Amino acid sequence: APPSPPPPPPLPPPLLPGMVQLGCDFEVDTCVWNDTLPDGYSWTRTSGGTPSSGTGPSEDHTTGSGYYLFTEADWPRYTSPRFNKLHQLESPLLSLQQDATLSFFYHMHTHNMYIFYHMDMGTLSVEVNNNETGWSTLWSRTGDQGNSWLDAAVILPASTTKVRFNGLTGSGYRSDMALDDVSFSQFTPPSPPPLPPSLPPLSPPPPLPPLSPDFVAAASEAQLRNLIQDARADVSVYLPPGAHFKLGSPISCGSNIKVTVASSGEGATLDGQEQSRLFNLKYLTGRCSLTLRGLTLVNGRALDGGVVEAMYAGDVEIIESTVRNCGAIRDGGVVSAANSGAVSIRGSTVTGCSAGDSGGVVYALNSGAVSIIGSNVSGCSAVIGGATFLRDTNLDVTDSTISGCNATRGGAVYVHSGSASLARSTISSCIATEYGGGLYSAGGSTSLSDGALIRGCSAPKGQGSSIFLLAGEVSYTLPAPAGRWLPNARCEVYREACSYPLSEAASRAKQAACLEHRSDCALTESDAIEPSSGKKEAACSRHTDNDKQAACHETVEDPWYCQAPTFVQPCNWNNETGGDPSGLGESLYQLPLLPVNEDFPFACAAGLLGSAIPEYQSSSSCAGRCPERSQCPIEATDEALPCDAGHYCPKGTSVPLPCPAGTYSNATDLAAAGECTDASPGHFATTGSTQQTACAKGSFAAKARSEACELCAPGYFQSAPGQAACFRCAPGKLCPQGSTRELDAQCSPGTYVNVTDADGDPDCLDCPAGSSCAGGGAALAVCSPGTAAKPAQGQCTVCGVGTYQPDSGATGCLECELGTFCPKGSSAQLPATCPAGFYIGNASTTLESLDDCVGCTPGSFCAGGAAQPTACAPGSIAPSANMSACELCPIGRFAASTTACEECEAGTYAASEGLSQCTPCPYPTGSKSSDVTCSICKEGFYLRNSSAGPSDIFFLTESCQPCPRYATCNTTGTTLASLGVAPGYWRASPTTSELYPCDSETCVGSDLRVGAGLQVPRNAEEGNDPYCTHGHTGPLCEGCVAPSEYFSR
Repeated sequence: APPSPPPPPPLPPPLLPGMVQLGCDFEVDTCVWNDTLPDGYSWTRTSGGTPSSGTGPSEDHTTGSGYYLFTEADWPRYTSPRFNKLHQLESPLLSLQQDATLSFFYHMHTHNMYIFYHMDMGTLSVEVNNNETGWSTLWSRTGDQGNSWLDAAVILPASTTKVRFNGLTGSGYRSDMALDDVSFSQFTPPSPPPLPPSLPPLSPPPPLPPLSPDFVAAASEAQLRNLIQDARADVSVYLPPGAHFKLGSPISCGSNIKVTVASSGEGATLDGQEQSRLFNLKYLTGRCSLTLRGLTLVNGRALDGGVVEAMYAGDVEIIESTVRNCGAIRDGGVVSAANSGAVSIRGSTVTGCSAGDSGGVVYALNSGAVSIIGSNVSGCSAVIGGATFLRDTNLDVTDSTISGCNATRGGAVYVHSGSASLARSTISSCIATEYGGGLYSAGGSTSLSDGALIRGCSAPKGQGSSIFLLAGEVSYTLPAPAGRWLPNARCEVYREACSYPLSEAASRAKQAACLEHRSDCALTESDAIEPSSGKKEAACSRHTDNDKQAACHETVEDPWYCQAPTFVQPCNWNNETGGDPSGLGESLYQLPLLPVNEDFPFACAAGLLGSAIPEYQSSSSCAGRCPERSQCPIEATDEALPCDAGHYCPKGTSVPLPCPAGTYSNATDLAAAGECTDASPGHFATTGSTQQTACAKGSFAAKARSEACELCAPGYFQSAPGQAACFRCAPGKLCPQGSTRELDAQCSPGTYVNVTDADGDPDCLDCPAGSSCAGGGAALAVCSPGTAAKPAQGQCTVCGVGTYQPDSGATGCLECELGTFCPKGSSAQLPATCPAGFYIGNASTTLESLDDCVGCTPGSFCAGGAAQPTACAPGSIAPSANMSACELCPIGRFAASTTACEECEAGTYAASEGLSQCTPCPYPTGSKSSDVTCSICKEGFYLRNSSAGPSDIFFLTESCQPCPRYATCNTTGTTLASLGVAPGYWRASPTTSELYPCDSETCVGSDLRVGAGLQVPRNAEEGNDPYCTHGHTGPLCEGCVAPSEYFSR
């Protein structure tokens, strides 16, 4: 038997079962997407720019001249503006069986000269629905994202039943957001890129002084307690490493002294046993200060201050220590300080501490500064301020991390009043059940700088996942962490315009001086027309350009004529209103009184390259689009990754694009599809291939850039892989389709093929006695009654006159007895008087008259003599009575019964005579009734190549193509020339399948009529163009039929 053909090349993953095609480029309509809100705020389909200036794209993403969808926030601006209005675009019902990817391009840009105007943009989000949890948000962007189309990809869970795009316009008319090129594919998780470092590197804290030699050792809890509580002067106590002191009550210090408790090596442990705080610092006779160094502090419990309560006390320091599982019923899970000195946590780790009210780690009221330096705080909680709560107190968090904390308000930090500073520190994965997952500002001022980051925190929707700003001020001074950005602006003094009259020389001089020193005046907080020399010197020093700084210093004694500050300022530099003039000249971002619901600073979008340089951190464009030949696959990418092998990466790539089918590449630095290598002849490459694959034996690829190999046609073979052609079979050899070698010639008459042979070669065996073997590939056939055969015969021998054979499979014929008649082919001895076509119709064994012989009925034959009627074999008929033999049905017909042959129905064929049924045409070919082969295409398909012969169509079914969209192939046998066109569409000629929608009054498209199996376009019989109104012609119906007329718009 011939070998099995090689498996076909792998196909791209199909759309998931039950899933509609979500892909849409909006060039014709909105495809399957529908507006779902009843108030009329619908997504608008348009091309070019949007009606409002300074917002929206200038062209579509697909071609630059096509269509896209957008949210109109402006019109009608003065009568009914669409500010803060929700637009929803929803998919039909889905049925997924595994995760899938929804990709799209979006545009969110607004331009205005005023600072913070980007907040007018609004929010674009993607929501999914499932039957259990309802709608949930998977992706969102808020504010200005830059003036370019950006791509996004959202992973849809397998439980998704619907998807929708939500476009919430902003508070101004320049908040048009746009959507284009939505696509859907089966989700294949990409190889994850290297993860960025989880936290910014911590700067080591300044070295601590060594333990002084005057330490007093304490070997027990009682000795430690006595040394502190009895002290009337400064005391330093040393605890031996590994010691574990259990405290049943707090150790108190009420004197105006400094107490130090320290250990070394593995450190000593002070354990409150979950029943007592560790230290009391309360005003008795003085303000006691406490330093804890190199210790493990665990299980402290109290009403306030699980480790230390300081009330009207001195400073509290926790240095190079570990604090675990401490808590307060009310305030300060570790330290509660009221009207006391400074609180400092340096080089320490605090884990799992809590407060029932405020400050899971530190609560500070009207006290000295709270410092968390070079420390890690995690898993702490409170009702307000999961880590810290500040009131009339300043906070400094430097080179530290606060993670996994939670509170009702302020998952990490709550600032009531005072000031807070976060530098080179990270707040991550903190939670607020009401407001401010990372930071809650109820007053005071908070500044972030030098790479400070709030990320991965959460709060209820819209309530400040990172920051909730109720009151006070929050600002950020660059640099931000690498890969992040803020809409920073230079902090300076906005002043009234120089407006001295030009009518007099003195006034003109003042005007010139005012204009000359306008940039100098912008850097001084003085509201005087002539600031003091000291104020001028300070302003000059704030210039970042050395030349400007030097020129400014030279004019300190000259008049500047600074104008009065304006009412609106970009930052709070006025110390009279709680501002800080030291920020003048700095690049900073002053947050508006709005919640921040994403990581802060904002992450550069995927496809953009971030930077650690402040110059590239003041815009959502970051350092620009990802360089070509590289990919920026995730948000906050600050180092582009090489493109994936088998893919190419144009500028701005977030998801590498696969090399097209027929090409490949193992390089990781391609910028365009044209740089992929064409598969050479004899090879193929599927989409995204890293190398070409050789064609298997029995197949070939004649041309370069093949995406699949073809099987060798019947009569050809190929014994080697990777070939561009097949060889013709030698005369006398056998080569079925896909042959890898020439096979032996077909069997000769008298032999038959052993089709079960396992070696792939057909063996010819001698025909057994009693059977016939026609040769070729035919199977053996048992001889019927009236015939016989010796071994190795090509056909059965018909019994001659005077002989008969009643059995099947006989090796010879028998002699008729005397008194009987045996015509040729007799299967029984017959009375000599019954002619062929008749049989004995009664029980008589001898004939007395012709009335005893009965004519054979239609559908059977009578050999004559004594033989009884024999039904016609399948594929043969006896259409009339008295027939001595049955007739074979001719080709193109089959024996529907034993009396008549019928034509094969359309869609079937009969290639040989003597068939009892017709063979269905292979899909998608067809046939006309009584055809002997399948040479046309069935309904719903059309013949692409009108010059193809019947055998080409029969064996190469790809000649029949599915009917194009908006075309009609309502009859079998449709060709490219006879392809019908749906009403409202037209095509340029009968040789193209490209259909176009009518877009003018003169173009009405086709009005098909079906008659006699042909599709006749409207007006065709009158000689008019089938797609145009009367008198018009041409591809766009912009020509005139009459030579005396011309077309005019």
